[in-house]
Amino acid sequence: MINKKISAFRKKLKKKCLIGAWFQLPIYEIGNIIKDTFDWCCIDLEHGLINLSDISYMQNSLINKNFPILVRLNIKDIKLAPKILDLGIDGLIIANTNNKNDLKDVVKYSLYPPKGERSIGYAKSNNFHFKQNDLKFSPILIPMIEKKEAFENLNTLLDFRNFDGFFIGPVDLSASYNKFKLGETKLIENKIKKIVTTMKKNNIPVGIHSISPDKSKIKKLKKSNYNFIAYSTDSVIIKHFYT
Repeated sequence: MINKKISAFRKKLKKKCLIGAWFQLPIYEIGNIIKDTFDWCCIDLEHGLINLSDISYMQNSLINKNFPILVRLNIKDIKLAPKILDLGIDGLIIANTNNKNDLKDVVKYSLYPPKGERSIGYAKSNNFHFKQNDLKFSPILIPMIEKKEAFENLNTLLDFRNFDGFFIGPVDLSASYNKFKLGETKLIENKIKKIVTTMKKNNIPVGIHSISPDKSKIKKLKKSNYNFIAYSTDSVIIKHFYT
């Protein structure tokens, strides 16, 4: 099954830096607010106020946009991957993927046989009419590097080629080294640079979350060899509007 939004995302990922919108608030009509100028978006199921039951409503308002809709979930909740993908979501960002077993679980629950073990069934994603060709569906899969363990296992993680890229979580990575300071990545600047350099050497796309709503920081990150960047969050943008 060919998903045009996913195919377009993968082609663009090799040519330019893609900027994504990040949602933590269950605003069902978000699609009427967000602009098509974004290249992708993510509904955050790990942090914020969004529940599994909210995803379908938010997706309905975003479905006519020209960018893929992703959902972030924690690796501890990876068994929810089939349910989320059955809703017609284009892919997943998976938090706290720290070792090869975590990545194996992502593949196991996200891909159909023979690559994975995702179960087959009628769902919104296939209009309740599953076809043989649907087994070829390959969602966007982006594990996160945001813990000391993941950094130390970096070369092991690179052995997996089922993913569209890796995503750096700078705040949690900083906290895992006991150097936590919200929005400050300089404390672990060398760690992040090594991740980016290693990914580039292996021709693997790499992204990062810029928590600050300061657009000038996005411009700086674009010059740092990132393939994709998450621009702040809806909750942070609202909170900092008058500050």
